[in-house]
Order: sequence, then structure tokens, then C-alpha cells
Amino acid sequence: MDLLERVITAIVSALLFSFALSALGGLMEYFLAYFIFSFFIIAVGGIIFSIFADLLLGKMNFNRKLSKYFMSIVLYAAGGIVVNVFFYITVFNEGLGEEALQMMTFGIVAALIFLHIKYLTSLVTKKFVY
Repeated sequence: MDLLERVITAIVSALLFSFALSALGGLMEYFLAYFIFSFFIIAVGGIIFSIFADLLLGKMNFNRKLSKYFMSIVLYAAGGIVVNVFFYITVFNEGLGEEALQMMTFGIVAALIFLHIKYLTSLVTKKFVY
């Protein structure tokens, strides 16, 4: 997966995550604010982590595609926690607060959205570009 696919994946993932967050909160007027904040985290942390995760997954031997898929879910969920906690501590300049569990959950959800959009983007580019 090249950089352009990862950027497209980051944009679509941030759009979906922001829309879901706005819809669940019932406040669609916050969509743009959610998008700006989540796009930055997904574009920087998500793209860097996905490169690392794909390298790691490429070095592992899997007998079945389903095994690789489940390992991808675990790896990306862990990456979502790590990236989100890193940005949380960086932005707020303090340790983990009361909302740490909620932020970790958001990180997992965003990472899993990224993973599945990455699969779809890869499928589309293979079908139409190559």
C-alpha cells in the first residue's frame, strides 16, 4: 500500500469517525471540529502506525487469511490505544485523567475504521488502477 492509498484511507476514516461521533452525540454542528482534530491524529499517527503494522504483519507467517485478519484487528486496536494516548498526553501535558478510558475507546474505534477502510481502499485501487 503506497502513501497515496494511506492518505485516502486517512481522509475517509476521519470523515467516517467524525460523522459517527457527531451522530452519536446528536450534535452534527460539531462535525467539522471533530473532523479537523481526528484527521490530524489519524493522518499523522494512523499513517505512521499503519506502515509499522504492515511491516510487522508482513514478517509473520499466517496459514490462513482469517488469522492475519484477526491479528490485524488486535495490532491496530493496540496501535489505536498507543497513538491516542500519546496525542492525549502531548496535547494536555499531563498524565491520563478521568476520560482516559473513553479516549482509548475512541482510539480503538478510529484504528479499526482505518484498518477496514485500508482494506477497501486496497481492493478498489487493485481493481481500478492496476
